[in-house]
Order: sequence, then C-alpha cells, then structure tokens
Amino acid sequence: MCVGNGMEPTYFKRELTPYEAEAYLKGIEQRGRAAWEQTRMAAYCSLAPWSKDLKPSDVMKFAWDGETKTEATREEIEDVRNWATMIADKFKKHGQE
Repeated sequence: MCVGNGMEPTYFKRELTPYEAEAYLKGIEQRGRAAWEQTRMAAYCSLAPWSKDLKPSDVMKFAWDGETKTEATREEIEDVRNWATMIADKFKKHGQE
C-alpha cells in the first residue's frame, strides 16, 4: 500500500511516528473515498434524467454513507492546544518564530 502511494515500506515502518503513520493512512483512505464518490456522481448524473426521485446514495451505497462527524470534546481540544503550544515553544527556543 505504501509503495503504491509513494512511500517506501522501510521508511513507513522505521521513520514515521504512530501519529504520522495514522495521518498518512487516513489520507490514503480519503483519496479512495473521493475517487468512489466521483464515480457515484458520474453514475448518478447519467441516470438522473430518467428518474424523478433518484439520490446519489440510491446508485451506489458505501460503508461510510451512514457516518456522521462528531465534534471534538473539550479534552481533545485542550490536548491539541497543549501540543500546539509545545511546538511553538520549541520554535521560539531555536529562534524560529
């Protein structure tokens, strides 16, 4: 999977932090979803003129169709804020403001 997306497997295994690996894999998943959504819309546009109440989800159903995005909790927001402050402090320490 990594090689097909431009990353050597050894680099993925040895160099990426767990956070970076998770973000990389989520990016691959999002690109895949976008491609399938584009395919669904093309099929929908081809069929829509012959149907009065057709929806894109009627043409193709995906596992992620029922997913809803949740808002971040206060704890998650505070964790991100602390992480950003830590990174900013490191840059300030090295004179890279």
